[in-house]
Amino acid sequence: MITQLAQQIPVTVTEGPPGVHIGNGRGYCIAWERHSMDWHLLWIVVLDESGQVIVAPNKFIRVDPNWTAGRS
Repeated sequence: MITQLAQQIPVTVTEGPPGVHIGNGRGYCIAWERHSMDWHLLWIVVLDESGQVIVAPNKFIRVDPNWTAGRS
């Protein structure tokens, strides 16, 4: 199931596991993809620098700081 987000979420995609290049850097999550409860949530992200659209597993996503939410 793909869920399109009404508001994009600013995120940072970290390095993937050794030998796997999924793309990394800052960007905006535009949707989530979920196959079943046994899978990681997949984030569909548009990277700022390259404009590349990638699908990254949940464990490689970090949301940006937000002082109103208390995340520094």
